[in-house]
Parts: sequence; structure tokens; C-alpha cells
Amino acid sequence: MIIRCSEKHREMLMEYLYQDKITNLFLIGDIINFGFNNDFQTVFMDFETEIKTIYLIYRSNLVISSKVNKVDVNFIEKIVDEYQIMVINGAKVVMDQVKLPKFKPENCTIAKLDCLSNYVNDRQIERLTIDRLQEVFQQILKVFPLTQIDSLSHQLKTNTGRTFLYYVENEIVSFASSTAECDDLAMIVMVGTLKEHRGFGYATKVVSALVQSLLSEGKTPVLFFSDSLAGKIYHKIGFKDVGKYTIQRKDVV
Repeated sequence: MIIRCSEKHREMLMEYLYQDKITNLFLIGDIINFGFNNDFQTVFMDFETEIKTIYLIYRSNLVISSKVNKVDVNFIEKIVDEYQIMVINGAKVVMDQVKLPKFKPENCTIAKLDCLSNYVNDRQIERLTIDRLQEVFQQILKVFPLTQIDSLSHQLKTNTGRTFLYYVENEIVSFASSTAECDDLAMIVMVGTLKEHRGFGYATKVVSALVQSLLSEGKTPVLFFSDSLAGKIYHKIGFKDVGKYTIQRKDVV
């Protein structure tokens, strides 16, 4: 039976999700930070005598919990249409069951960092503040053209995410962000460098600064990567592989 969740379900949802808190970080962070009573997030659970699956809709994203034997594909198809979902993600073993027309899968490795291996204090690195977002956003769009400024603004205002920037001759050339931050976890996202500035180690430096900031607050950084070059950067910093994840994006062409 599919139930729309409310505040009264919080404790049982957290108990279930924390059984695999790394893979379920998006769900944990979004429930802690945004709860159940807003216009951009909705949480459902498949419940019989216990929780079978949790489905979290955040804007146009659907996240499925990791501990599940069988997902309800009919329900997924329904909410994909109803909520105009553009991205579906979850543990690979779960997402292997979700095969929808127009959605293309990208398989990723999940990695987490407990101890920073390589950090250099570089004066060319700066933490983004809300008053500079409009200016910086134009640079971010050069690498991530589908990024929404409203989402970044919301993260900065609510302290649920942060962004670090790397400068070369007063130009922002590399950046890295966190999202879904909660008391002990944070997801690293949007690691990018302008094409003409790649190969100089800027991404390594800016990610190092970001994760150092998170670790200083007792938050374990987690990320997904899908290519070997990115993996080398993260492993050099100290990230360790812990699982497999799949992101399915809707083909808008």
C-alpha cells in the first residue's frame, strides 16, 4: 500500500533509511532539511507490516530508497507523469528494475571520505556567498547548462549546501558544491572546470577545500562518479568506493 508521508512518519522513515545512510543520503538530507509540508517535495512509502520502499520527489527528481526487493514500477510511471520527473536515481540494484521509455541510465560508483589525504591551503579558493550568486552562476552554466539558480539560492539561504570556487587571474575557472547536508553527511555535486583550464589540478584543490570545510563540521562527504578520470581525482583526495548507484535522466530531445 502506497502512503503519502507526513511528520508523524518521520521517525520510522529515518530508522529505515539510516540502515544504509550512505546510499540513502539524498532522502535523509531532504527529509531532515525540508520535511513534508512544502510545494517542492513529496514523500511516499510502500508500507505493509513494515516499510518496503520510500519514494521522494524533490522538484523534478525522484529518489528511491536502497533497501527494496521489488519496486512498484506502475507507481513510478504514475508519479513520473504527474510530477513531470526528469531524473530518477537510486542504488543500482534498485534502478535495474526501472526501465522507462526516454530515460537513459548512467551507472556510477558511490564513494565516501573519512579522512582527507591531500589538502593545500590555496588563497585562490573562495566560498560562494549569496550576494555573488548571479555573477558566479554564469560561469557554472558554461559547464552545467541545466543548473537552476533557484536551487543554488535555496541551498545557500537554508545552509543545506555550499559552493567553493577556484580563481585564475580573477576568473572563476573551477568549482564544487555540496547538497543535502545534514548533521553528519553531505553530498558532493557539480564538480567542474572550464574546458580551457582543465588538466592543472584545479578541481582537486577546490574539492579538497570543500570537503575540508565539511569535515571540520563533522559531516562525512559522499559523492558519485562515473568516469575513471574523476575517480582518480577523488581517490587522490581520500575517497573510498563503497557501492554502485544509477542515475536515469529523461531524454528531452
